[in-house]
Amino acid sequence: MAGKAMAMIFEKKPSTRTRVSFELGMRQLGGEVIVLERESSQLGRGESVADTARVLSRYVDIIMLRTTSEAKLRELAEHATVPVINV
Repeated sequence: MAGKAMAMIFEKKPSTRTRVSFELGMRQLGGEVIVLERESSQLGRGESVADTARVLSRYVDIIMLRTTSEAKLRELAEHATVPVINV
């Protein structure tokens, strides 16, 4: 994963174990991580899921989403051009 970046989106349910395991795993494999929580992203404040998917796909190689909404997950995956992981 050297030279790769992962965006981690925690929309509703922050999780210490999920954040630590994904962030540490990515870093141990040589990649970079960007953490986006509800307060630090536009996803919860008006930016559409489709726009978020398109913008993030320009900058990162993989998107991890922690959400309770299956519809939001499907929409993100539909509009992203990089893999999307749901946890």
